[in-house]
Amino acid sequence: MSRPLDETVTELLDRRPAVHDEDDDDDELFRELEEDPGPAALREKRAQEIADVLRTVKQQRADGAGTYLDLPDEEAVMRITTNNTNSLVHFYKSDFRRCHILDSHLSYLAPRHTECRFLKIDVLKAPFLVEKLGIRELPCLVAYVDGEQTLKMKGFGLVGNSDNFRTVYLEELLVEQGGVFERREQKKGTIREKAREEEDDDDWD
Repeated sequence: MSRPLDETVTELLDRRPAVHDEDDDDDELFRELEEDPGPAALREKRAQEIADVLRTVKQQRADGAGTYLDLPDEEAVMRITTNNTNSLVHFYKSDFRRCHILDSHLSYLAPRHTECRFLKIDVLKAPFLVEKLGIRELPCLVAYVDGEQTLKMKGFGLVGNSDNFRTVYLEELLVEQGGVFERREQKKGTIREKAREEEDDDDWD
């Protein structure tokens, strides 16, 4: 497992837009780091960490990460989940409303988690996998690590069984149970913390 990133580096990377002008936004990261009043040696260490992360992300995107692919057949599902460390597959049907809701969450997460491949396939194109996985409820989201299934989410039961669930709760599920996302250290004031605070305030199968 990779070494946890410096807290300041994590905060800067979290503020970087997932969809962005790569060169301009990456330069802005280093400019912000230069304004840090800490020791020069610490700034250099953090700059190296950021450079390493950005290099990895660019390589992952070149390999197809950061996108949400609608696959043509189940052979493609099996090939990609076998050949990648982390994968998510959304089994959907185009006329199911909840499948479109899950699509919106996964489309948001895909460019933010380049360590995972985001895939979807119409159940009508995947009869073998539907039978093998025992898919009887849609949407169905299956997580794979090194080709092995780690999570199967049927409907929205694992995210509160509500159509209005927050993306952050799906993200946490995929960290805690799916194991397909890298854990990042969180600071007070991050989007995840704010979502938690708002949820506390608010006191298809």
